[in-house]
Amino acid sequence: YQVVVSPYHTMNPSNYPPEFARILSQVADLTRRYEAGERNFRGIQLYGIKTLQNINLSGADLSHANLNSVDLTAANLSGANLEGANLSGAELSQANL
Repeated sequence: YQVVVSPYHTMNPSNYPPEFARILSQVADLTRRYEAGERNFRGIQLYGIKTLQNINLSGADLSHANLNSVDLTAANLSGANLEGANLSGAELSQANL
């Protein structure tokens, strides 16, 4: 499943198939935590999520995160700690690193 998440859309994971609902929940949780000021996402598992285009994670600790095959097109990752992160197959075009 693939969806582009926008801060202007309300997501209700219970309305979707289980795998899609899991992905929506993960993205919503990550966004909510970041907006609340959390920056420690060390080791987070986001493998294959195609919904992080344009996301702002500047200054986040993403060390040892699994970002394999994640679509981070135009994401703001300036100042993010990506040490040891798995970025194999990640889409980083137009991302601010």
